[in-house]
Amino acid sequence: MFSHFSQVQDYQGGRTASDIVSYAQKLLDVHGGPLRQIDELVSQQMFDEKCIQRTGICIISFLPHLLDENAALRSKRLATLTAISSAKDIKNLPVKFVWAVGGDQLLLEQTLGISFGYPAVVAISGSKHRFAIQRDAFGDVNIARFVKDIVNGKQSTSSVSSWPSLKTVSVR
Repeated sequence: MFSHFSQVQDYQGGRTASDIVSYAQKLLDVHGGPLRQIDELVSQQMFDEKCIQRTGICIISFLPHLLDENAALRSKRLATLTAISSAKDIKNLPVKFVWAVGGDQLLLEQTLGISFGYPAVVAISGSKHRFAIQRDAFGDVNIARFVKDIVNGKQSTSSVSSWPSLKTVSVR
């Protein structure tokens, strides 16, 4: 589905600025561009704005700490999330993507039942106090299917009585 983003490929096109821009525009057309930025969940205010006070679904990806994996793998995971959020069949759905460093928001992770490790992907409906955990492997096809299933009501959800307070952490 997102083959250009799931595998690193050497660019084989021309080396002029116009050649590179043209190639990038073709990729954006194919993948539903423009690409959206995935914000890091770093505060209670951000959690409220992106996940609790808005209608729709908030997709939170908990990614391993850089001490547990290298920066290149983190970048690849963020590129996967960016590609999914910008894909033609996802970008117009009522979803917002954010990510957090695993362990930074431990109370939220405990509330959501994230005890199996990172990366982990969770969908929450802040206003309805509902959530669902993606059980498949972290990857573009699985996450895209999970998002569509959540939006279409094909995913079972669990309830939470209240959302925990998040702590403020530095952007990584």
